[in-house]
Amino acid sequence: MRAAAAVLLFLIGSLAAYFGLVRPHEGASSQLPSLLVQDHIEIQIREHPFDIQTSDKWELEQWFGKRVDFAVSIPSLPGTKLQGGRLCYLLGRRAAFMVFEKENKPISTYILDGSGIDLSSIGHVDVHQNKGICRTSERGFNIVLWKTNGLIYALVSSFRPEVLETMATNL
Repeated sequence: MRAAAAVLLFLIGSLAAYFGLVRPHEGASSQLPSLLVQDHIEIQIREHPFDIQTSDKWELEQWFGKRVDFAVSIPSLPGTKLQGGRLCYLLGRRAAFMVFEKENKPISTYILDGSGIDLSSIGHVDVHQNKGICRTSERGFNIVLWKTNGLIYALVSSFRPEVLETMATNL
């Protein structure tokens, strides 16, 4: 009976690993860039990409205030225009998502609770103004992430990583 149970558990675990349901070697931080890029791609093909379409930062902050468990302060990205936002879920957490536009290119911006997530394993880390900025790229998109006051901020776009880092540094 125990042998049959052990074989059954082994088979279930093998199938789960095969279908990508269980990835024991991948922590939350290593999955985050893929999730961000996937969301960035999906938002560009949706017919209605925003829960709230607005260029008013205050209006969007108030909207997020009713939907996430942390205070959202919409960043000012130089030379960009705020398009709108929506609530999204990353790593089982509610995240504030907003899109800015610069030179007709979207810059997806995310803010989420960073507790238990170590960004240092994600990619290249530069320190600017005491801010450890991680950068990586995936599927032709660049991702810049940093943690401030327990929150993770991320920018995803086709802009060069240096452009995104400069934006992050100025926030």
